[in-house]
Amino acid sequence: MNFRIRCLKILDFLIGGILIYFCRLILPGKSESVSYLRNDKPGDKELKILIIRPGGIGDAVLLIPSINTLNHRLPNSRIDILAEKRNYEIFRICNNINKILLYDANILNALMEIIRTKYDIVIDTEQWHKLSSVITCISRARVRVGYNTNKRSEMYSHTVNYRHDIHEIYSFLNLVKALSSEAGNQDFNKKFIEIPDYSRTDNIKQFEEYKNIHVFSVGIFTGATVKERRWGAENFAKVVVKLLEDGIGVILLGGKSEIPDSVKIKRHLDNNSILDLTAKTSLIETTGIIAGLDLFLSADSGLMHIASGLGIYTVSLFGAGIKPKWAPRGNQNMILDKELPCSPCTKFGYTPSCPIGVKCLSEISIDEVYNACCNVLKSKLKK
Repeated sequence: MNFRIRCLKILDFLIGGILIYFCRLILPGKSESVSYLRNDKPGDKELKILIIRPGGIGDAVLLIPSINTLNHRLPNSRIDILAEKRNYEIFRICNNINKILLYDANILNALMEIIRTKYDIVIDTEQWHKLSSVITCISRARVRVGYNTNKRSEMYSHTVNYRHDIHEIYSFLNLVKALSSEAGNQDFNKKFIEIPDYSRTDNIKQFEEYKNIHVFSVGIFTGATVKERRWGAENFAKVVVKLLEDGIGVILLGGKSEIPDSVKIKRHLDNNSILDLTAKTSLIETTGIIAGLDLFLSADSGLMHIASGLGIYTVSLFGAGIKPKWAPRGNQNMILDKELPCSPCTKFGYTPSCPIGVKCLSEISIDEVYNACCNVLKSKLKK
């Protein structure tokens, strides 16, 4: 998490409630009807829609079905996104987005653009923090949709209950459903991300050459946003050794923060039998590479959601995260979860420090992960 985002979270905690109090004084009137959204033929008027999506890669990926649904239900709409630098490239691969505004690049410029645009609808997808609801108010849109969490409900014309027992895709779809009753009656167990248009960079060519000399190619991401979701480089290294012994190709993916892990993994190997692309690819390149994999292995992570959204087979390790809410859906995915009494412990994006050494992950064995990978690859071969 970069310095600006940390500062915004601190500001949210310190003054978010105060700003909400003053915003109530300038709120536009409640929208009595959104009938033009519920009609099968919503009319010729172009609706200007702003979707607010702070947060990381995973949330951005799981929002894509809602963006696509909204565009389908309102074909005359123009959809803009207010996002962060860290999820910017995810929204670049979504064809239904008109413009991406970044609030952690220049918040004043972003706010001025929102005020000038005069949006008809603002959908706040933030689940907990308050500042996004303040931005919703500043937009002065007549239709403002958001979750009724953390004393934010008065900032919206239409509120939605936030539930921890349904997948996050459907949590986001419920926001759209507040505008269009048909939006939530869909299934997203398979592919919902289009393979991005990327140039044949040296990294892509290197991946394709490596993939062509192996029967299977497995991508591995060792990272996670918090330490309580990290299985450990040494564990991944032992799985890598076993996969290589079976002649399965292994590609390491990730950013600069995963470089120490890639160094540790390569210490276990006698030669350059893996393809290490750690910190060498952009997020769009990484998405293109994941789209060409046979299997993706990681703990609960943003790249895991990308793999799932691309319809790639996955093996994912869960503990702190809420499996029904965040785990990949569909038969092509295998989730390893010890389901200890203390897990899941994450709520509204916050994972507390673990007093027992992250047993929910440490008790997942090397053989369990290796066997899961082999079984998923065998099932893929049968199809």
